[in-house]
Amino acid sequence: MHAITYTITTLAPVVIAARYGDMNLINTEQYLPGTSVLGLLAHRVLTCKRLSSAQALTDEHFYRWFLRGDLKIENAYIVSSEEHENRRIHFPTPISIHHEKHYDKRIHDLLYVDDDFREQTKHLGKFCSIERSEIYTKQVETELNFHHARDREKGRPREGMIFTYEAIAKDQTFQGEIRGKFEDLNAFIEVCKSDKFEWIAYIGRSKNAQYGQVKIELSEQVIKPEVTIQIQPQISLTLLSDAIVYNDWGFPTTDPDLLLQQYLPGAKTIKAVIKINSVENFISVWRLKKPSETCFAAGSTFLLDINACDVEQLSELEQTGIGERTHEGFGQCKFGWQVEENPVVYSCDESTENEESSCNLPEPQFPMPPKVIEILKMVAQDTFKKQAEWMALRELDGFKRRFPSSATFISRLQAIAKNSRSQTELAKTLSELVKRKPARDKLEACHNGEKTLFEFLSEHPNQIKTILRQSDNHKLRMLCHDIGYDAEADQALETTLFHLYFDTFFAMMRKQVAKGGK
Repeated sequence: MHAITYTITTLAPVVIAARYGDMNLINTEQYLPGTSVLGLLAHRVLTCKRLSSAQALTDEHFYRWFLRGDLKIENAYIVSSEEHENRRIHFPTPISIHHEKHYDKRIHDLLYVDDDFREQTKHLGKFCSIERSEIYTKQVETELNFHHARDREKGRPREGMIFTYEAIAKDQTFQGEIRGKFEDLNAFIEVCKSDKFEWIAYIGRSKNAQYGQVKIELSEQVIKPEVTIQIQPQISLTLLSDAIVYNDWGFPTTDPDLLLQQYLPGAKTIKAVIKINSVENFISVWRLKKPSETCFAAGSTFLLDINACDVEQLSELEQTGIGERTHEGFGQCKFGWQVEENPVVYSCDESTENEESSCNLPEPQFPMPPKVIEILKMVAQDTFKKQAEWMALRELDGFKRRFPSSATFISRLQAIAKNSRSQTELAKTLSELVKRKPARDKLEACHNGEKTLFEFLSEHPNQIKTILRQSDNHKLRMLCHDIGYDAEADQALETTLFHLYFDTFFAMMRKQVAKGGK
């Protein structure tokens, strides 16, 4: 099977209506579904070949490419903004990849954790590109637009009523592939390119208003993708798009065993982390919706034992897809994408950090009123306080199972920190304390694998600097910069964070010891 690449750049906000939301809000999907791209490309073929809707049914190319499904049009996902040859396509993040609740840089893949794993975690979210143990995340920028609700019978706005569109912001690039036979893809390029390999089109909801304008580009060459899978006795299977699987009676099913029985006989499920979704799309030429179908959600992942199956099927399934309606972008999958290594996460959104707001709203033309600056300063200070508490909980985690056995001794340390006005004063008091052997022994017996508790408490860095230097806090840095707030010079805030940090640290340590967690 061969492939060509298509790239879609949003020239205006795009609304791909999602099934979730409320009556006054239309949410958008954050990718371009193969179903929508199929309609867009079908319209291009009709235009270039000058076919009417009736003639399209008898046209051999149109019938085979779009109705019979000889061309498999994959979903288009967000790409990072590097130069074209270094672009990464970011697929839905596997559901099994989580970060710790209070430390989003510590990543765990639930597909590979032990049964006694007890950390509180949260799905990494976003979209990602995985290269062995390196995970590159990417967020799709969206915006909210407000409109007057219309009275369809009277043809005028309803007084005092509004509704909201969430939309994919303009100037973002999405990429996908079209797969099929070499001859079909060459013929498709010749039909669609007309005089050039790019054109302007419209996609999604409200195309006749301000939404949906995009630029489409097709690659000029047909390629044969190389599928390289490192075969191992146990291998991961990750669904890159929703997958629809039918049972023996023709109904949708989400039974993992039935999926393997039909598409990978001999494979066994060791572990699965799946999510159930339902799909439903509107067919404009029908003026009707397709019936809703239950499916495996994109990002669902399986750990498989493939000792007893034909490994050549893995490469075939990666190219053709799993399940039904694969020509509409369903059933994209990848084998061996997730590996049993300690993942490290990098954000491709950090390239936009450069201390400028990524918001699409124009900057105010007038200085901020003093009251607004005062409110925003309070917001920034509250954020610092929350970050200090999270840091305390995160760093306490390194000491678990090695806490001092005496809750009284921990309370004493908490009182020392509370009565100290700075880190220097705390270190001085602790130096006097460790002159007594019982206290020194307790502080040195408690360690996080790198430092003893005495070293940790004596050398703890400035709270504000530590928080501001974290890569994920670029919005906090921008806020401080925009309101002219020099947080590092705010000694009162530093003292507050110093006390808040150690109060949280020792209170939680004492609570853990009371529960018996040494």
